[in-house]
Amino acid sequence: YLQGLEVGGTLVPCQDVSGDFYDFIPMPTGDLGIVVADTVGKGIPAALIMVLTSTLLRSLAQEGLTLPSLLKKVNETLYEHTAPGIFVDLCYLVLSHDHRRLTYITAGGINPLFFRAQAGNTFTTLRTEGQVLGAFPDVKLSVMEKELNEEDIILIWTDGLIEQSDVKGRRFGENRLRTYLKEHKHLSMAELTEQLYQRMIDFSRRELSDDVTIIAI
Repeated sequence: YLQGLEVGGTLVPCQDVSGDFYDFIPMPTGDLGIVVADTVGKGIPAALIMVLTSTLLRSLAQEGLTLPSLLKKVNETLYEHTAPGIFVDLCYLVLSHDHRRLTYITAGGINPLFFRAQAGNTFTTLRTEGQVLGAFPDVKLSVMEKELNEEDIILIWTDGLIEQSDVKGRRFGENRLRTYLKEHKHLSMAELTEQLYQRMIDFSRRELSDDVTIIAI
């Protein structure tokens, strides 16, 4: 499933265990599911919700459901089996087996950044009208698609990256992230995520205030 596809991933918890989560999920169609999620809270309670969410996503991926149907089932289970106020912010991308088409849903605020170097270093935020999972008995979700070129980069992160602040209270922010990507697009995806995390740490010079996840494809 990952043959011919370059990916990089960095996940750093701010406590002993993480409430962030990412996964690459093989699908019966030969396509590849890519999930990045962030649960409300930190530490062990958040990590337990992530384990449940991860198990549901992997199990349901084998049933051949549409992306909205799959996430609606996840939402129903989370809503029924978790305490009020618990929810999961999630994006789910499906990369076609030929790596030429991306189908995606954003359920909450994790909105990947699509970078196309061949079109003059242009950025597009991949965002759909989707609600977080687990907060309501039913959710509204919409699907979008994007055609891919060979040199395109998709960058996904949780809010711990851009919301980390320095000693003066300035956030790292998405503008610094975009500048970094333009300047380092030549790196491997593994190097891209590792060095982006280090760039944020060098900027902040403080302990992490939230879990940080970065995925580059």
